[in-house]
Amino acid sequence: MTPRRRTSLSSVPLHGARILLVEDHEDTRLAAEACLAADGGSVTVASSAEQALAELSNGQFDVVITDYAMPQNNGRWLLDRIQEQPNPPPVILLTGHPHVEDMRAPFARIFRKPVDYNKLCEELLCIVRTQR
Repeated sequence: MTPRRRTSLSSVPLHGARILLVEDHEDTRLAAEACLAADGGSVTVASSAEQALAELSNGQFDVVITDYAMPQNNGRWLLDRIQEQPNPPPVILLTGHPHVEDMRAPFARIFRKPVDYNKLCEELLCIVRTQR
C-alpha cells in the first residue's frame, strides 16, 4: 500500500462520507480504514461480500469500496447484488489482478493494488460531490 501523504487536493476531508469498505485481509482493511477515516470518512468495514450485503441492508452508503478476490464470493458478485437494489451506491474495485481490463463490469473506478490512497480519496471526493 502506498503511504498516505497530504496534498492540497487530498487535504479536503471527506466530510463524513458514508463508506462501506469490503476487504478480507485484516492488515489491508485496517490500513485502508485508517486512511479513509483520517480524511473524514465515516467508514463501515466488512470482511466478506456476504457481510457487506448485511451492512447494506442496515444502512445507506455514499460509496462501496471492495476487494475483488475474496473467499466464497468476489467483488463482481457483490457488485451484481448491489446493482439489484434500488438507488445503488457506486462501487470502487480494489484488485491485485494483473489484467483489470478483463473485469468488464460497471465499477465506478478500478484501482490496482498497492493502492495510492491520495488518488483513491480524490476519486471518493468526486463521487461524493456529485451525489450531494
